[in-house]
Formats: sequence, structure tokens, C-alpha cells
Amino acid sequence: MRRIDVIALIAVIVVAALGKFSGYGGGAPDAVNPRRPSPGIMRPAPVIDEDALRPLPGAARSDPSFIVKVGPASPSVGTAFSIDNSGRWLTARHVIEGCNTVVIRTGERKGVRVGRIVTHPNADVAVLWTRGGAPPLSISGAGLRTGQNGFHLGFPNGLPGDMHGRLIGRRTMKVAGRYRTQEPVVAWTQLRRVPDRGADLSGISGGPVLDQAGSVIGVVVAGAPRRGRTYSAAPRSLAEAMARAKLEIGSSGAAGTPHPRLNGRDFPAHGDDLRRHLTVAKVFCRVDEGRPGRSGGVRRPRI
Repeated sequence: MRRIDVIALIAVIVVAALGKFSGYGGGAPDAVNPRRPSPGIMRPAPVIDEDALRPLPGAARSDPSFIVKVGPASPSVGTAFSIDNSGRWLTARHVIEGCNTVVIRTGERKGVRVGRIVTHPNADVAVLWTRGGAPPLSISGAGLRTGQNGFHLGFPNGLPGDMHGRLIGRRTMKVAGRYRTQEPVVAWTQLRRVPDRGADLSGISGGPVLDQAGSVIGVVVAGAPRRGRTYSAAPRSLAEAMARAKLEIGSSGAAGTPHPRLNGRDFPAHGDDLRRHLTVAKVFCRVDEGRPGRSGGVRRPRI
């Protein structure tokens, strides 16, 4: 073999080896392929000008739909957030549906019992009452925009955690099983989870979705972990639930101390602050075997 042919052969072998180990070679797994990063690698999203985004269209019959099947009631953990200093909270209806006792955690092995519950008849939203309250969050009256940021706060998997999402559109959530409802919801794609324990955020249900100003624009109600999606109750559902409870949007005041505008990098610090002040709190559902719950026992398999 001529010397030039040997050199060419060596060069081909070296290039092939570099391609294999850099993740660009044929058949390379996604985990090492920089063109298709692992879903677990989630970096802060770039800042966008939300004022330039288009308003989210109203709910329509043509909106894509998905089905959530409900099962029997069982002990569980969810999230709630304060909307009034005097002890009024918002959460997801399925978090407290069918519970014999609902408790909002106030400390290590401490909690306050929920004395009254008002649920939305056709949406996954509920208002809770307790004796004594926490610094409240304000509820935004502004319209949503496709592509805007949303910061989901709460207790995914029963542990403190937050998620930065981007609004991708409207959906229709159809509940089947022990009861049937159909409601408009808002869909979010997961951009960053802190800490990142995976796309299954079970336990964050009932937590607030905040805009960049720190105001509530939704309540987390469901999720699709395989697609990296979460869904929140539509703003009109929040307004209807509060009207049913004879509360007014904007009457709750502002939460605690002033805070900077939320962004994709610093939002976890704000979530920690709200949990520390019990503005965002953990909810416990207790179910006594053989004893009927409050409202029929609704549970979702995820979130």
C-alpha cells in the first residue's frame, strides 16, 4: 500500500472516531446528541417581549381536547395559595374532592383545618376557608398572550418545586369516570423545572401560575408528562369560582413584600419566598375508609 493511501486511511478512521464520540455519528443516542438534547436538560429560556405577542384567542369548539379519567378517592397531597389575609385560598377542585378532612400545612407536623369549601360546578377550581390566613397573591385581570411566560409554583411530588412554562394555546379538558365535565383550559410547555425531578409534576395541582409581574393567571389542574405539558384553569373559571364564593378579583391585595419581575432564571427564589410565608402552601387530603367524602371522591392519575 502506498504511503499516501495509508495516511488517507488513518485520516478516515480518526474522523469516524471523532464523529462517534461527539454524538454526531449514526445511531448515537439522544442523550449524547447535541442536536436533540435530553428532555432533562432544561436551561433558562431567553427573555421575550411579551407586549409584542398576540392575544390568546377565546375558547372555541375547535380547540384540541384531551380526556382525564377519574378514579376513587385516596389520601393525597396538593397545593393551594392564599388570596386573602383572612384565610381564603384557591386550589384545584380535584385536590380536595372526596376528602373527609382537608388540612393546609403551616409547619412541621402542623396544619390548619379547612372549614368550608366552595367548588366550581363545571371547572377544576375550588375556594377554601381557614381560620387565619397568609399574605395573599393578587389575581391578574389582564388578558393572556400566546407565547407568554408562566411560572408554576407548588409542591410537585410533595416537595418544593417550580416550573417555568410558555403558553402554547387553549385546550378543552373532558373529565370522565365518576363525574363528567368539560371545560376550557390553557396549555403550557415546560421550559425549566427547578429542581428537575422529571416532567411528572404530581402534587403541584392547585398551585398558582404567575405572570412576570407575579400576579395569578391560572391554577394548575392537569399535566401530560410524556409531552412535557401542564394545563391550567382558564381565567374565566377562576372568576366564576370567586363569584360563586362571593369574592371579587382584585380585592385580595398584593402578596407580602415587593419582588422583582419574574424571569426564567430567578423565579425559583420567588417560589421559595412564597412558600416560606405560606402564601403557597401544601394541602393534605385525608380519606377515611368506609366514610363518604365531601363531594364524591375525584382523583386524577397525574398532577
